[in-house]
Amino acid sequence: MSHITITCCHHGVYVDMEPIATTHYRTKKSTLIVLRPLLAFVCLPLFAYLLLGSPTAQAGKAEAVASSSSMRRPILYPLQDKITSILYSHPAVREMKVGLYITSLKTGQVLADICSNELLIPASNQKLFISAAALAKFKPDYSFPTIIYAKQLSAGGSIIGPLYIKGFGDPLLVTEEIEVLAQQVKEAGVRKVTEGLVFDDSYFAPDEENEEHLGGDPSVWYRAESGALSVNFNTITFVIRPGSKVGQKPSICWEPPSSGGAIQVINKATTVSGSPRRALTIARHFEDGVNSFTVSGQISIRHKPLTVYRAIKAPSRYAAEVIKEMLRQKGIDISGPVRPGIVPEEAKVICIHRSKPLSEIVASLNKFSNNFIAQQLLKALGAKSKGAPGTTEKGLAAIRDFLEESGLGAEDFLPADGCGLSRNNLTTPKKIVDLLTFMQQKFEYQPEYFSSLAIAGVDGTMRKRLRSPKVQDRVRVKTGLIDGVSCLSGYIYSYHDELIAFSIMMNKNRNQHHICKSIQDKIVEFLLDPK
Repeated sequence: MSHITITCCHHGVYVDMEPIATTHYRTKKSTLIVLRPLLAFVCLPLFAYLLLGSPTAQAGKAEAVASSSSMRRPILYPLQDKITSILYSHPAVREMKVGLYITSLKTGQVLADICSNELLIPASNQKLFISAAALAKFKPDYSFPTIIYAKQLSAGGSIIGPLYIKGFGDPLLVTEEIEVLAQQVKEAGVRKVTEGLVFDDSYFAPDEENEEHLGGDPSVWYRAESGALSVNFNTITFVIRPGSKVGQKPSICWEPPSSGGAIQVINKATTVSGSPRRALTIARHFEDGVNSFTVSGQISIRHKPLTVYRAIKAPSRYAAEVIKEMLRQKGIDISGPVRPGIVPEEAKVICIHRSKPLSEIVASLNKFSNNFIAQQLLKALGAKSKGAPGTTEKGLAAIRDFLEESGLGAEDFLPADGCGLSRNNLTTPKKIVDLLTFMQQKFEYQPEYFSSLAIAGVDGTMRKRLRSPKVQDRVRVKTGLIDGVSCLSGYIYSYHDELIAFSIMMNKNRNQHHICKSIQDKIVEFLLDPK
């Protein structure tokens, strides 16, 4: 007689057979001698019947044995053992919270599954969702307009009233594009503006939640605010050079240049002869619409020029100041203040500047994991789907709508932002692979989505990983990295002509990112040629 214990694990079901304790009875030897022949005569046929049974009973037992045998063996996916071995090859991983899901897009077969339905922090793998939803909603060839208006343009090229500029969330309106925009204004016949420049950024709601929503220092470049009218990813570039003599202040210049007083720089730094005792710092202070940057600390006289990036607070005014300066450089006589406002209904379009197509924008987003682009697309998606002004909440609702309409469901997608900086984002490895699988099947935007991912060993955030020539043309992925989180998801084209979608999510890693990356890379290399 046996006692059956069922033990569940993530691989399947084990059935353990444990004997129950038996009670032994002592019998007189003489009694056994007398009874042994009788027992044999009576019990052996009965035992044989019980053991062999009728044909029907035998068939039932065979079925039960087969069932029991299958239960004893856990149902393993083809690559489960090897993937598990690689994943836990470093003892530190056993202290982490991990999830993994791997499928063949050629056969539809699950190749490995480890806690694939566990809700985990995706870090920048979150960008896979906003880029997919944006391509589906806007289409790959969509471009974001930035429009210049005026109430009236005289025959001599003078603007009657102010010049108006309205932004619609172009994420790639950089200095070079501003120059193109200014040239368009000039070619439209504008020669003089006397009542200033009015900027209309009402297409997006103010990004007041930035500091609380994204966490950390809001002045670092990768936490830049979003804005309907934005320039250079809403960042400013400082170049700091040591003074020509010890004791002098270093020289500081910044790009892009702007007219007006949107930017102020306070230089409290000093040039020293040897190694600095106090490192250079740049602190941002915002008041009355002005971003003030205080540069403190020391720089060695032998130091090469130092480049530092900082985010702009309330960036629309700064963007308008940059545009105003560029108009001057193009020979347009523009005077008067820069101020916020709404384009009046009677205003006429002077010119429209269009961004690069969304396909290129999404490539910049995913290859370089650009947080600013992600947040811009999120609000633009919200404005298009739910009406202006675009907000974070509207954008997240639009992504959930996309998942529901695509048949993927949104119950295991719990977003807080579009870029992945927030630790409140939660999703599962299976959800990410389901998204990758769906996007691979959508002819309308599959090529753009696929090509937006970083190529291992070649570009973006994967430029220095998996650099073997055998890997480079076969792996396209999205990385994800914040404190305590390391993720890698994407596509692999194996040496056996099998397209694989996968997601590896590693949380609570105590910032042992080098261990996580090494294990992720080993799994990718194995998937290229499973043996």
